[in-house]
Amino acid sequence: MGKLKGTIALGMLAAAMFAWLGQERTVGIEQPIPSVRGDHPAQPAEIAPLAKVTAGGITASAAPPAPDAVLHELLTEAARLQALARYPRWSQPLQLIGDPLAESAVMQVQSSGPEGADLVLTAYTDRRTFDAPEPVLIHAHLMTAQGLVPANMRAIVSDAAGQPVTELHLLQDGQAYVASFTPSATAGANTGYSIRVQASTGIDERREVTLDIMYNQPYAHLTGNFRDRFENGDLVIEAEVSVQRGAAFRVTGSLYGADEQQQIAFAEATQQLSPGSGWVPLRFHGLILREQRVNGPYLLRYASLTTQTQDAEATMHALQNAYTTGSYTADAFDGEDQQDPQWLAEAARLRTRATELRQELQQSPGASAR
Repeated sequence: MGKLKGTIALGMLAAAMFAWLGQERTVGIEQPIPSVRGDHPAQPAEIAPLAKVTAGGITASAAPPAPDAVLHELLTEAARLQALARYPRWSQPLQLIGDPLAESAVMQVQSSGPEGADLVLTAYTDRRTFDAPEPVLIHAHLMTAQGLVPANMRAIVSDAAGQPVTELHLLQDGQAYVASFTPSATAGANTGYSIRVQASTGIDERREVTLDIMYNQPYAHLTGNFRDRFENGDLVIEAEVSVQRGAAFRVTGSLYGADEQQQIAFAEATQQLSPGSGWVPLRFHGLILREQRVNGPYLLRYASLTTQTQDAEATMHALQNAYTTGSYTADAFDGEDQQDPQWLAEAARLRTRATELRQELQQSPGASAR
């Protein structure tokens, strides 16, 4: 899920548990299947501790202490997948998967030098991804506990192959040193760049950090025009796409309540588009909207466009607060419980692993003392 946040280290937890048991063995626990929307594989979502699963999602409770936390994580993920099985791959509750479009946009790194020295270099860009033809603005400052430190700063920009592209000298602008560059057009949908920022002081102290960004050459862009309708129990929001170069395009969107706080649903749709203008429908599953019991209007809080080519994917910077729908009543929406066999099978597999681990725990030396 692209952008879904965090990976659940069940394998690491299980390994730690076996070490606690004083046993030396290989642990055969698969990573939980990530939330997958359509035919686009996503990253595993970070899960919260679970007390119970309801039709509306997960109700959290405090996590138990280790080593029972290992079993808790397994059972929590099993419950999440079982709940997720009720919904189609193309639309899922944000409560179960997190919002992949809402991650922090700032790219920032720091270096304090050897052994945590007081002199700290901080460098950042406004975002992790940029869309041509916008410039990439680099900010940096060198500080101690006493405040800003004057420095000579430069940035060496290299492409994905490690070849130097340009060297920049950062100039002081208020509280920071600043430089910018605009990559030249490339044939590909996107190009990665590494920006090595180096700072040196008058007493020859040096610090260095590296920023990694992605620069997209858009084949298309969202125009900002949307329209909505009720269709077969679902909410459909169509997004207009202006296409400069034909390809397959995936539109993703996150639906919130009008207060901008209530997370409701995620949806995605992929369509082959030719040069010109076209509309891509995002269908938000009616069962999710009905269970959330939030009446419209709804806010399309984030909307993003991804270009899919044979050798790359390029995701454009997401539009924020992209569109507000008309008024709807949550009870008007409806949809079938999907009972996705893959999620149900994986949930069952995780519960089996939990049972095996519980037996190991019970049979370990010192189990009676616990």
